[in-house]
Amino acid sequence: MATPASKRGKLEINGEYITPTKLRDAHIKLLNKFEMIEQNPFCRMCGKHKPPGDFYKSHDKNLEVPVTSICKQCAQNIMDRRDVNGDTHGSTKDSMIEALRYLDKPFKQDVWDQACEDEKSGDTEISKEYDKSRIYMRLISTRKYNHLRFTDSDMYKDRIIFEDELMDKGTDDEIESRMQFLKDKDDVIRLVGYDPFNKESKVDQPFLYSQLLGMLDASEDSADDAMKVQSAISITRSFLQISKIDDSISTMMKDLTNVEKFTSQIAKLQQSKLQINNGITKLAAESCISLKNSKTAKAGDNTWTGKLKKIKDLNLRSAEVNGFDIGTCRGMQQVMDLSNASIIKQLRLDESEMSDMIAEQRELLTKTQNANTALQELSRILLRENMDLKHFLEERGLLTNDNLMDLNHIYSQYGYALGAGEAPDEAIDEEEPEDAE
Repeated sequence: MATPASKRGKLEINGEYITPTKLRDAHIKLLNKFEMIEQNPFCRMCGKHKPPGDFYKSHDKNLEVPVTSICKQCAQNIMDRRDVNGDTHGSTKDSMIEALRYLDKPFKQDVWDQACEDEKSGDTEISKEYDKSRIYMRLISTRKYNHLRFTDSDMYKDRIIFEDELMDKGTDDEIESRMQFLKDKDDVIRLVGYDPFNKESKVDQPFLYSQLLGMLDASEDSADDAMKVQSAISITRSFLQISKIDDSISTMMKDLTNVEKFTSQIAKLQQSKLQINNGITKLAAESCISLKNSKTAKAGDNTWTGKLKKIKDLNLRSAEVNGFDIGTCRGMQQVMDLSNASIIKQLRLDESEMSDMIAEQRELLTKTQNANTALQELSRILLRENMDLKHFLEERGLLTNDNLMDLNHIYSQYGYALGAGEAPDEAIDEEEPEDAE
């Protein structure tokens, strides 16, 4: 069958006849598009090919095209917390870290603080034109930081603290928390026999030592039970994992607009948390660590009397004053003072001479009893110290204050003997107080 004249000289493609001119134009268009794809990087977030100038430079040596995986505009949308309506809500530290994770750029706290300060002051040319997120990207792109990646961020590095900084630097609360950390660490090493968390992060160690110390029994039997100790260490690490899972979920749920994006991840984290909790419950029951499954727990262990009995069983010299006499307990002494003051007040309400006489006698008797109790306790302590000093001199021929009781740092009735009503703060003279005689 002869070809119609209208179709002669045309190429048939998918049933359509195209002239050589249109075919040439389509070929040139495809070549230009291929050249654009070949020369321009691809943004993995918006799914578009863009010029290299629309991307940040990447210093990953393994990449053939040295640009970031997402473009500047997509990164800025993350920094500015742009929602589905196109509105921005301002950049924060968390949004900045999330954008830097995609860009594989480091987060430096000092650079972020400087960017925030420049934005507030408005002194620099950058801050007049850009907000703190754009200022940060300018600063982090300098030669000082352009070789760093996201894994070089501050949150991935353990801060090194020397002993003098640990003891002297920071606020009173920070110094107290550090001192408590060192005490918990020493107690754990003393009970376990080694440092179980020396390979853990310095940031996590205070939590680990405090949790483990709370689970370990103070008695010698618990320290000798290797299975119980290892179970307690494993449970402590599991508690840390649960804490980090909770922190991750909280971070994902900060921005409610992105909750749907992290729904599957949150579900996986919650499932992992449930499995870890089941493992902790099973391990605690098998090792008799929990109070419910403890075989050594007895009725009255958590009472005040039970706690005092445990302290006495530990044979701590500093605890002897608490269990020696009710008169040496500060709390009970305050109760007695209030009781005596109440009695005297009620007696003085009577205007008769007999009431005044009884009140005066009661006050004198109370003062005498306090002085007597103070001197008895003082004599007991001095006798104990003299015996220790005698044995020490006989065995080694040396003298030290390690085994001597410091009367200025313990509570006793000696202050009442001085007539002050409390233990003296200043050094106690060697001479006997006149009231005590």
